[in-house]
Order: sequence, then structure tokens, then C-alpha cells
Amino acid sequence: LYGPLFENYVISEINKKELHARTGADLYYYRTSNGVEVDLIVDRKPERQFIEIKTSQTYRHEYARSLLQLRSGNEQAFVLYKGKPAESTPDLKVINYKSYLEVE
Repeated sequence: LYGPLFENYVISEINKKELHARTGADLYYYRTSNGVEVDLIVDRKPERQFIEIKTSQTYRHEYARSLLQLRSGNEQAFVLYKGKPAESTPDLKVINYKSYLEVE
């Protein structure tokens, strides 16, 4: 249960962050009938962020597969995990979950 509990914790912290910042963001989980899944979509209208949450301390390219399939245009994609920042590109940011939760 560690993975789902960690994912739930991070999503609840993101929800608190959005509420305190008064962004008016809506939070969504997304899964297609083909099994393509995104743990969290933060919709700030007109901006959206696609987020995958992992307990791992080691980044793997397959973590971002669904994010990169579903995002379009200038939408942001993030892999939040327990490791150090890695291999970020303009299309994908791979960062420690605590860095994402820091107040901007």
C-alpha cells in the first residue's frame, strides 16, 4: 500500500498548495479504456499540468510515457518522485516531490 498512500499524500499536499494560493485549480485523475493513466491533472484554466507520482528514488523513462502521450502544446508534464532532479526537458520536468510542493 506504500505507493498508493504516498500518491494520496502528494495529491493532498498539492490540493492544499492550490487552495492556499487561491489559483482556482481543479484536480483530476485520468485513465483511458486502454490503460493510459495520469495520476494528477492540475487544471488552472487555461494552463494545465500533467503529473505522475512515484515512490522510487531512481527515475525511469517509462514513468513519463503516459504524460507525454496525453499532454499537448505548451502543457507542462512532471514526474514527482523521491530522487534527485534528473533529465528535465522543456516538455518534461523530473523533480523531487518536495521541490514541487515548495511555495512559489
